[in-house]
Amino acid sequence: MNFKVLVVNAVKDEADKIADLLEPAGYTTCIVDRLEDVEAAITAGECMAVLLDLDSLEVSNRTVRLMTLKFPQVCFLCTSWKPFHPELQDAICYHIYACIQKPIDPDELLYWMKSSAIQAGDGHNLIP
Repeated sequence: MNFKVLVVNAVKDEADKIADLLEPAGYTTCIVDRLEDVEAAITAGECMAVLLDLDSLEVSNRTVRLMTLKFPQVCFLCTSWKPFHPELQDAICYHIYACIQKPIDPDELLYWMKSSAIQAGDGHNLIP
């Protein structure tokens, strides 16, 4: 299993902090700063999860739905300072695997990454 996580965040410092949390735990990260680059990044190297930042990106229900339908093997998660995003209700209910509130708790992040690895179908033994 490739434990690659695509971090999609327009704020470089935030993306780097997430990568700094994930990489010592055995995950490979790829950082992109635009939604338009997500498809190419997923296609270029198989990844198990995409972590979308709702605060720095213009994310819509349609965008999330299309990405999750195109890449059903990938878990899509999001991060945000806001606890609620009513404008993304459909995406969060049906397409987003988990929402992680900022500031990101390292243990919570790693929990969701392990859960994503299990969801990707490779079982408990291969989790980093």
